[in-house]
Amino acid sequence: MKKTLQIVFLSLSILIFSQRTETIEIGKIKDKSGMTRSLTVIDNRTSKELGTVTAKGETYQFAFPKTPKYAIETAFTESNKDSGKNDIVLLIQELNFFNDDKSPETAKAKISIATFFKRNDKYFFINRTDGVISATQIEGVNVANTITSKISNLFKQLILNSYSSIAVGIPINEDSIANYETIIKNTYPLYKTESLSSGVYLSFKSFVQQKPTPATYHRDKDGDIKGVNDGTYNIKIGDIYCIVEDNKIFKAIPIGYKEVFKDEKGWYIDAIPADLFSQNLNGAMLGGMTGGMVGALIGAAADSGKKNANFTSKVKTHIYLDPLTGEYVFKD
Repeated sequence: MKKTLQIVFLSLSILIFSQRTETIEIGKIKDKSGMTRSLTVIDNRTSKELGTVTAKGETYQFAFPKTPKYAIETAFTESNKDSGKNDIVLLIQELNFFNDDKSPETAKAKISIATFFKRNDKYFFINRTDGVISATQIEGVNVANTITSKISNLFKQLILNSYSSIAVGIPINEDSIANYETIIKNTYPLYKTESLSSGVYLSFKSFVQQKPTPATYHRDKDGDIKGVNDGTYNIKIGDIYCIVEDNKIFKAIPIGYKEVFKDEKGWYIDAIPADLFSQNLNGAMLGGMTGGMVGALIGAAADSGKKNANFTSKVKTHIYLDPLTGEYVFKD
């Protein structure tokens, strides 16, 4: 019996010591404007476990210093010595690391986080990151470290952007904060009608409010949208969110317009990820660098750039549109 217990303890020791821990560090999150007084974390995850990733025979577990709440609130306090007047709340609804079932050497992370302004016990939605990001094992690169860095950057960028962003003017009670998406969507005209207003929308905000800008356009012989004009000036495609025509939505991306479709997961376009971004003469990615899942894609492009400088994958994929922010979201 004693020998059996020794074998069990030895096996457990091997299992424990074969795991490596990747720490999720937030880093400096200073509000340079000095307007933010506090950052409070509400950890609303059903499971507090972060999951594991296995790569090259090693199992990696993930952890924050102590807890997510402690790590993020401490990072804010250490980064901001001045006392402002704004109180920001970060809601964590999901964060989980895992291996891709179809590609075991690919690490993935599902993340769902959102920020709010807090005023008089009411919460006002600012922005969020919601979706799945991935990292693939390549020579000389620790896949667990790569996916950890991406998650750290997503937290950091969302927080930094929230300092200066304008909140949605819809008050939410704390006991209803988990259902903020449903509450907000129920106030938007976009989600209350089956007949969309045709026209040109310069922002996602105008789109959800169903308030197109006065503008004209035409289609060329190939059926492509051209010559968007406000009556005085041509409007660049980079300044357009979408165009609605005959109840169909056409999302503006650097290479043209993509029709928006809908399935059980939401609205999406079929596109090559690289086509979502313009490039400068050196092939560097430009645009969409304000955070969210778009920032994660930029990071993925930078990672792949070590082997493929032009990020020229021609594989189309479903790219979803966040119903609250209009940003790109990757569901799988």
